[in-house]
Amino acid sequence: MIKSLCEKAWLFNVNQEDDLLIAGFACFCHGCPLEVKMIINGKERAVMVPSRAANGAVPLRMMNARLSLLPIDDK
Repeated sequence: MIKSLCEKAWLFNVNQEDDLLIAGFACFCHGCPLEVKMIINGKERAVMVPSRAANGAVPLRMMNARLSLLPIDDK
């Protein structure tokens, strides 16, 4: 299980393929931003939330979610 630093996105049964995270099950709480930060393999990474889950008024559950990993500037 991986959860976002803001604790609004929870991913279960996660695999990484190149610049994608594939979650067997994903939960997005209401008010989840379009981009969340997560610690993946000891590094902070930005993850794009699906548009229908971002800033939603109700929580959303997804099966087999494919989420894009975004680059983060290491300043």
